[in-house]
Amino acid sequence: MVLKMELIAYLYNLSECQVEEYINENLPAKYFIGLAVDQAAPDHSTLTGFREQLIQLGRQRVFEELLEEIVQNALNTGVVDR
Repeated sequence: MVLKMELIAYLYNLSECQVEEYINENLPAKYFIGLAVDQAAPDHSTLTGFREQLIQLGRQRVFEELLEEIVQNALNTGVVDR
């Protein structure tokens, strides 16, 4: 779920607080991350903690490259348009 939230944040250039709000207000986003209509998105501090762990482990850039690769594959296969 956190990875999907991070992907949304990456795609729409959202902060942790903004992605939490976006998911809570957007039914397709809730569906994408696996929440029921009446469920709230995980608190933004969950994303902050995840990002802090990546930084501590020296994996922030690797994670960003993974997100870029996911988006590029989706574009190349026609799953999404720019």
